[in-house]
Amino acid sequence: GPAAAAADVRRARPWPAHPGRYAPLAGVRSFVRADRRTLVRDGLLVLLAVSVPFVAAGARLAGTAGVGWARDRHGVDLVPLLPLVWVVLLVVHTPLIFGTLAGLLLLEDRDGGVLPAVATTRASISTLLAYRLGATAGCTAVGLALGLAIAAADHAAGVAGLAAVVIAAAAVSAVPALLMAAFAANRVQGVA
Repeated sequence: GPAAAAADVRRARPWPAHPGRYAPLAGVRSFVRADRRTLVRDGLLVLLAVSVPFVAAGARLAGTAGVGWARDRHGVDLVPLLPLVWVVLLVVHTPLIFGTLAGLLLLEDRDGGVLPAVATTRASISTLLAYRLGATAGCTAVGLALGLAIAAADHAAGVAGLAAVVIAAAAVSAVPALLMAAFAANRVQGVA
């Protein structure tokens, strides 16, 4: 009867399906798929992600045509101010943008009731947080390195100085995400 059939199913497929074979990487893969779907559907998040190369192109324009225009039109030499432009437009902007993106994703998970569900799985909230902060640091490092290359930025210490700036910015990118997750009650407050 039905009871015997249910017993056969339990014997054939014990729960969990693969006891002892769970790896945190499996949880991270599912988080990546979910984040990719969320990012593609949300115009604000896409805008934040693509703002980095546009800002880098603006910094490049300011460092080339902008410097020439200021010199020719107003007799002002902006070349000594270019490092300040690079710091504000790239070094501050990039970790802030990617950190905000991670913070908004965390708030979206909280608003959608995903965090309690994740807490009951073997993937755990600590795996989600480690993945998000690691991905934020990685995206910041890649985005800033590309942004500095697009802007043709240089550093007094050469490539080693630029690498140190990229590493520091990647480490700092977690701050906006953690602040938003800690102090914003929902995504609307996070955006504000």
